[in-house]
Amino acid sequence: MAYNEKYALMANITAIDIAFRIRKENRQATPLEMEQLSAYSGFGGIRSVLYDPNFPDTWPKGKRSLLQPVKLLHQTIANYVDDKEQRREIIDSVKQSTTTAFYTPQDFISALGDSIAKATGQLPRNMLEPSAGHGRFLHLFDNQPGAENIHTVAY
Repeated sequence: MAYNEKYALMANITAIDIAFRIRKENRQATPLEMEQLSAYSGFGGIRSVLYDPNFPDTWPKGKRSLLQPVKLLHQTIANYVDDKEQRREIIDSVKQSTTTAFYTPQDFISALGDSIAKATGQLPRNMLEPSAGHGRFLHLFDNQPGAENIHTVAY
């Protein structure tokens, strides 16, 4: 499946809203909320968050369809963060992450796991989770026989 910036942005906004809400309510996430939180993919590749939603005329024409979701992102943060300086810091952090957060497609992770298993004829005994975002590498070999013996560490 091709990367869809709008879909990723909306999934991230939903996850951010849920995270703020469960923190405010001081509770655990429900199973449905856990599923929605797992759709969070970070902001690497979502360049539209770099543009100011208050000045839509400055947006590149190809990004203007993302104006409303970016406004929603700003509003979602404002709904939970009263302090204007703290809101600015959060938005700045989101913007900075567009160049430091990288989405790794599940197809790539699965192909990597299959290649390791085929090349070595066995599963690794220890594995370091390199993404520490989704934790998708932690589940790289879940469907392989002997996966229960793999020790994984998130980094």
